[in-house]
Amino acid sequence: MPGKDDDGKFHEIDDEIFDDGENRYFHFSGDDDEDFMDSDDGDDFFESAEMMSEIFETFLSLLPEDMKEYGQTAFDAVLSAGSGSPAESNSHLRKLRKLSKGKDSPGIALMEARNCKALAIAAMSEESDEVKKILKQERKALEEYIRYCDKTGIYDDFDAYLFARVERAKVVKMQGEDKGVFIANIEIPEETGFAMEDVISSLEKYYQPLDDDQYTDTSYVFLSDNDNVIHIEYSDPAIMTEVLSAVPLPLREKLKREEPITKGVISITVDAGHNITSAAMDMQQVMSAVCSIFPVADLVTLNANYIHPSIIPVMIQETDDNVFCDPVLFQFSYEGGSDSDHRVFRSHLAGVWGRKDLGIPMPDIDSDPDIIMHLSEAMQKHIRHAIKDGDHIEIDGREYKASDYKDGDDDIILLREKTNGR
Repeated sequence: MPGKDDDGKFHEIDDEIFDDGENRYFHFSGDDDEDFMDSDDGDDFFESAEMMSEIFETFLSLLPEDMKEYGQTAFDAVLSAGSGSPAESNSHLRKLRKLSKGKDSPGIALMEARNCKALAIAAMSEESDEVKKILKQERKALEEYIRYCDKTGIYDDFDAYLFARVERAKVVKMQGEDKGVFIANIEIPEETGFAMEDVISSLEKYYQPLDDDQYTDTSYVFLSDNDNVIHIEYSDPAIMTEVLSAVPLPLREKLKREEPITKGVISITVDAGHNITSAAMDMQQVMSAVCSIFPVADLVTLNANYIHPSIIPVMIQETDDNVFCDPVLFQFSYEGGSDSDHRVFRSHLAGVWGRKDLGIPMPDIDSDPDIIMHLSEAMQKHIRHAIKDGDHIEIDGREYKASDYKDGDDDIILLREKTNGR
């Protein structure tokens, strides 16, 4: 479902290729057990394996002598990944890179990224110190694959390209970075039914559906007009409980204590293309579409920042009016106690644009009803040209001076209004 007036370049992800959990980064599959070999079909299985071996041997025999090692190594990499040995597969892929002698090999990068994802999941389950290292490797592989596709315009498997964009966004966020990535989570009340068809129908307010749109019961991904990849996924509490049953007991108990799994969660991931502000608007539209279906959602967050329920109707109305909802997309809120003279009204999402957050000292919003408008305008200026320490900016006839400021652990830019020439 691309945006209106789309040029038809949209494709959907095949659920067999892309299947993962947003919040925990645990891979889980909705496939039934029929994929596993039935004992009655054992003879057929071995006959098929023998036939495949013969076919591959014949294939190798047709290759030039200097390509046979490459073909065998590629086969070993695929076989290792398929048999649940991602580390061994990556070892074969490293050998393949040397054999390719610097030629473009996007398939190697994609398989390496998928192997790294499997390794990261295992490392997280074991609470290993290797997680950061593995995520760094996965991101590098994903970016290599995406860079090749974007540079050449060659998308042999567009589903794989969308998969790579979504996975990169998640990895970037897990590494503690924000730029170009929006991730929202919407908890829906217990026993509330979920149907992806309802979400897609609600999205038609803002996006034009295509005849070849496809989706699964729990996953939907598309490319918007502005080259932003949008992924919507539903995590059913029953499925997540089943997933956690495979996690080591100590970690499972820890996760249950931190966040008991009793509610369904709709996760929205937007990976920005060429324009981050357009990606923000895509996130606003998708959040509005989902929140219109679930107006009493138990919890709504954007990049881990809480969105107060009172703002949701405002966001939906401004989305319908095609207005950028600054309080949500810049995450405006107060920091500091209500009786503090150092209370600051500030943004919390400027990092998505690669900027420091802005704040205005203001003990009480009632003392200056224009503060939201002033901070909104300052943020718009800030995104176009970064406001730095010592800068002077004018907003609605009032002049502010910018200075570096420490708000808790955050380094922000504080805008103090100049009065009496000071």
